[in-house]
Amino acid sequence: MTMVCSDIEALIEPFRAQARALLEELHRKRIPVKPFETHRALQRSAFLWTFGREGRRRHLLKRTNAKPGESAHNWGLALDCVLDVKVVPVRLRAWRGRRVPDAWDNETPAAKEVWEAYGGVVQARGLVWGGTFNIGGRPDLPHCEMPNWRKHRPENWRLEVQRVLKAAGAA
Repeated sequence: MTMVCSDIEALIEPFRAQARALLEELHRKRIPVKPFETHRALQRSAFLWTFGREGRRRHLLKRTNAKPGESAHNWGLALDCVLDVKVVPVRLRAWRGRRVPDAWDNETPAAKEVWEAYGGVVQARGLVWGGTFNIGGRPDLPHCEMPNWRKHRPENWRLEVQRVLKAAGAA
């Protein structure tokens, strides 16, 4: 599985400029979120797709509704932000035998307030907020994407998906 990419430079134009402006506005308004994932490799999408669906990951929550190539992240046209746990009082969750602050918390009052503010700014900037999505029965609060992002995929995107996944042994 490939690692998470949080580099804004991995986004493509015109979304990169929109993401930069969004992050600047969030900072100005003191909305405590930070970038977590920008571009997502096709191999990572294939891995995330298995959660809640296949083998030993069947019992886990679904992580995505998008197969490889069907996510705006695969084409550098989406951004996921998470809560800044140094600022937002969040719940603790179990992770690798420890209790850690949950940067994806959607239950505590402070977290709910931040997600609503984040979603408001995302939508006011004309972007699509994942808070309006339904993934495994829940919204994708960290996610924002360029409207009509599919128009910006390469024409041969299906071939690219097949080529990359075949080379990785995931097809």
